[in-house]
Amino acid sequence: MKDYELIREIFNNCANNSTRDRFIMEISTDNIESVVESYCVGTNITCERHDNPDGSVIFDLEVDGLPQRLTFCEI
Repeated sequence: MKDYELIREIFNNCANNSTRDRFIMEISTDNIESVVESYCVGTNITCERHDNPDGSVIFDLEVDGLPQRLTFCEI
């Protein structure tokens, strides 16, 4: 298994509050897509994957209208 730092950002849709929630954790997995799927709980879901030259992988999600970003960086 590989170890990753996972940063989960939840973007706030409120017009008067531009801050967002950010959670940072360490995980061990051989399949980051399965981790992403665990955050896709809803009926209307979009997901875009971006592989960066530095090795990090970013998933931009929208789950029932709530935008989120999951960033995986191998430790």
